[in-house]
Amino acid sequence: MESNKTNREAALLVMVVFALGIVLGGLAVHVWGDRIWAQQPTTGMRSRNQVVADFTRELSLTSDQQRQLASVVDETRAKWRALYAPLDEQHELIRQQGREKIPLSLRQSSGRSLKSF
Repeated sequence: MESNKTNREAALLVMVVFALGIVLGGLAVHVWGDRIWAQQPTTGMRSRNQVVADFTRELSLTSDQQRQLASVVDETRAKWRALYAPLDEQHELIRQQGREKIPLSLRQSSGRSLKSF
C-alpha cells in the first residue's frame, strides 16, 4: 500500500517537473523572440526611408539632415548599382547554364516544371 502511494507521488512529481519545463521553455522562447530575434536585421536591403527613419530615431536628425542623409543613401546605392550592373548579364548566364545542367530525369520525376521556380 505504501509503495503504491510512493509510486503515485513520484509519477505526479515527474509530471509536474515536465509541465514546468514546458511552461518555462515556452516563456524563454517568447522572451528570446521578443528581445533577440526582433533585433536581428532582416535579410534584404532596407528602403531609403527606413534608413533615414532609423538614423533620425537614434540621432534625432533635423529635417535638413534627413534630406542630406537621403541624398547620400541614394547616391551610394546608385554607385553600387552601377558597379554591379555589368555582372547582371553574367549572373543570368550562369543561372541559365546551371538550369541546363540539371538532368532531365529530375525535371520529369518531380512532376513540376522548373519554369515555376
